[in-house]
Amino acid sequence: MAGSRIESPSGWPRAFPDRRILDSVGAPRYQGIYFRPKINAWPRMARFEPLRLSELPDGVWRSRLVVRFGSCDPAGIVYTPEYLNLFNGVIEDWYGEALGISYHELVGKRRTGLGYAHVSADFATPSSMGDVLDVVVIVRHVGRSSLTLTVHAFKDGIERVRATFVTVTTSLVDHKAIALPDDLRGALNTYQSRCQNAMAT
Repeated sequence: MAGSRIESPSGWPRAFPDRRILDSVGAPRYQGIYFRPKINAWPRMARFEPLRLSELPDGVWRSRLVVRFGSCDPAGIVYTPEYLNLFNGVIEDWYGEALGISYHELVGKRRTGLGYAHVSADFATPSSMGDVLDVVVIVRHVGRSSLTLTVHAFKDGIERVRATFVTVTTSLVDHKAIALPDDLRGALNTYQSRCQNAMAT
């Protein structure tokens, strides 16, 4: 309403966007996202607690990753977005070595897309060129057409990076979501049963 005074919700910064800007574009979904204090009022994130490699069960697949020159920035440490590329390569190997299903065959011959719908990461300590990281993949959740993986990277037994990937299986013919192939679902469930001890961490 013209001339009315609009106050920010209690506890929110005074600089938060004026509700009238949102009202002017008639975007209820936008308002719902940005004007729900209990959900979006700068929530305090849980502190990242690095794991020890020895805490993970023996049944979890492990690999080694060497940090190379091309993955580092001018500061001499791994360029943050490069971790996603490195971990994607680790996940490709994991499909074949841990699940017994070729990633390249799934994508290339079977035309099953394995794209990411969500990625998040926590960083504890930088890694430098020449570092050798022990990398672990854990299955967190298996859905109808999605799976959630967590990749943990350790140096000298202490976790440095943890990233979560939510994959959605799609048809590469029409790029629509499809159910997980039966053989993939079976392999994931078998592997997940070996990771139960790690899932509570």
